[in-house]
Amino acid sequence: MLIFIFHAVLIAVLSWCYHTILKDFLLSKWFSFGWQHFGKYEGTWKEYIYKPVWGCQYCTSGQLALWLYIFIYWCNYDLYYHIMFIAFTIFITKVIFSWIESPQ
Repeated sequence: MLIFIFHAVLIAVLSWCYHTILKDFLLSKWFSFGWQHFGKYEGTWKEYIYKPVWGCQYCTSGQLALWLYIFIYWCNYDLYYHIMFIAFTIFITKVIFSWIESPQ
């Protein structure tokens, strides 16, 4: 269970780094590409690609949790734990974003 929590926190921190630090420096062209090709088109199918990859930190952490759980725990797959892992990862992401971005 501890490794379960560790993986969720690790994904949440990775999502925070991706959307906060790397967005402005290393991956600025990647985020610019995403906005130009997918982000400008609200209400179309392109929005469903833009949000999980570039637009929403919670969507990104949820997608990472979805696919990494399958990759890591494919031998002992359990749907209940999979759903809880995704929800817990999104919750931890919300806690991290609120904690770091709140005024001190």
